Amino acid sequence: MRAAEGKRAAEGPKQAALRLYKPASALLLVGAGLQALGLVASALVSRRVLDEGGGEWLCALLLLAALLLFLRAGMDRLAGDAVDRAASDLRRATLDGLLQKDAAAYSRFHSGQLFSRLTKDIYTICEWRIRFLPQTAGQCIRLAAAAAAVLSLYAPLLGIVLAAGAAALLL
Repeated sequence: MRAAEGKRAAEGPKQAALRLYKPASALLLVGAGLQALGLVASALVSRRVLDEGGGEWLCALLLLAALLLFLRAGMDRLAGDAVDRAASDLRRATLDGLLQKDAAAYSRFHSGQLFSRLTKDIYTICEWRIRFLPQTAGQCIRLAAAAAAVLSLYAPLLGIVLAAGAAALLL
């Protein structure tokens, strides 16, 4: 317990500002995983609709599409709010750090350059930490789920795809 408190006390205000948004990133990671699994499930349900027809599979596909739409909208809203709040907190922490320094430390920079660092660069960092990492993990989950779906449908095709992918990486 003391080690965790000491570690938190040792971290700077910028790391502390971003640490507050780990729950939002975790929730976005779960949402990205659910979305990835839902997209693979929609492909499998679409196959059933085309193969068997029937209203129940079509209803399932429409319901799944609606759920994925609401999930995507909720994730976009959560990510946008979290990125904006994190960028604001990080800008505030950075500006507080600049104001505590001697003016000579930052007076050699143009004010436009400092303003650019306080806006664009900080927003990019927050965007990467909160939105990009969960989306990348979601893409990995989607790739694994798609491979499992292809394996369940036609195993030799998965071998061909993996061999072609490995060949493309080597070239």
